[in-house]
Amino acid sequence: PGPPPPGSFSISSQRRYSEAVPRQRVLEIEPGRLLVAAVDRNGRLRSWIVIIDPRIVRSEGPGPDGTLTGQTLVVEQTEFFVSVPDDPEIVECRFYEPVLNGNTYRLVSMGSLSVTR
Repeated sequence: PGPPPPGSFSISSQRRYSEAVPRQRVLEIEPGRLLVAAVDRNGRLRSWIVIIDPRIVRSEGPGPDGTLTGQTLVVEQTEFFVSVPDDPEIVECRFYEPVLNGNTYRLVSMGSLSVTR
């Protein structure tokens, strides 16, 4: 069937853990990271987490002259893990990418994923 359309997310597996989800104290929005916002049916924020953008892959290797060189690749399709609290009010996860807007970042929606229990 081919790759999913851009902004498409799906759950490949789901696990429940008895431990609490680690809480981030600071919202570190910067290139190479994504914001995942868990919301209730009224769109109210219930939880959030900032993750490293799983589409970015860094590679290093020797060049033709033996000098170590690096490159950054952006893959279109990837798998990654997101921890979401086991909160029955959470019905959706929204994914945002930071885009530089002058001296600040603007969050651009990448898509969303319905949370089922």
